[in-house]
Amino acid sequence: MRFTDNRKTCVSAGRDCRYVETDEVTNIRVIADVSSVEVFVNDGEYVFSTRYYPDKYSINVQAEGADICLAEIK
Repeated sequence: MRFTDNRKTCVSAGRDCRYVETDEVTNIRVIADVSSVEVFVNDGEYVFSTRYYPDKYSINVQAEGADICLAEIK
């Protein structure tokens, strides 16, 4: 997980990148709202969470060869 805006006032004290090394990634689920992002890797084997206060909101998902589905939860 990488944030393009890493100002301390924007994302989790200025830490712009979270990662873990793993042999295989079988699935990733990202849940985000207006001030938080949670990423669940391999059905929760690894979890990343942070607070996020961007000036503008956008989503960019990149994963070569992946089946990507974006849905809004209401």
